[in-house]
Amino acid sequence: MESLLVKDVTYSYRNKYQTVHALSGVSVEFKPGKMYAIIGASGCGKTTFLSLLAGLDVPETGSIKWAGETTATMDRDRYRRESVSVIYQNFNLFQHLTALENAAYPLYMRNMQKKAAESEAREKLFAVGLNEEHFNRLPNMLSGGEQQRVAIARALVSGSRIILADEPTGNLDSENGRNIVEILKRLAYEEGCCVVIVTHDPAVAAEADITVKMQDGRLAE
Repeated sequence: MESLLVKDVTYSYRNKYQTVHALSGVSVEFKPGKMYAIIGASGCGKTTFLSLLAGLDVPETGSIKWAGETTATMDRDRYRRESVSVIYQNFNLFQHLTALENAAYPLYMRNMQKKAAESEAREKLFAVGLNEEHFNRLPNMLSGGEQQRVAIARALVSGSRIILADEPTGNLDSENGRNIVEILKRLAYEEGCCVVIVTHDPAVAAEADITVKMQDGRLAE
């Protein structure tokens, strides 16, 4: 199975006053079937790195490669649609859609028939511990932990092999946070996904197979 390969990546932000070197020569391999944690102080480059892994932008120099192609040369819209999913701290659910519709949304975007899309979404919602009573609720009718489960189900529905999680437990209590980490671990170990978590929480980082610390735009395992 393919690894997500990062080689000598640099990235800078520029304005008329200064240049900020967010990433400086980052190289790392993220393998399928493992869960990784990226830790580090605020402003060290974690969020920038995650956005590059997600294909939201491309490195200034160096490369990020998946399935034989770099993000600089591939169809990044397709990459984000089919290969990578990002789970955010604030869930990023559509407030006017039900839990079921939110989970099925990636399939709607592929023009799958509504009945088939929602059948698959139901399966993934069950897989993350939700049941029928949650399916027709809007996000504001769900707890934080339930909303995060919907967001993970949406990632599963997309069929993504790369799961990027940006502080996925940050808005949850400790019990719900542990539950979400267990779901992410199952995605790595049972589904063979490559799971990368950016976190400030040492308890979350302790659950990862490999923890890498980011400092001044560099990674140290």
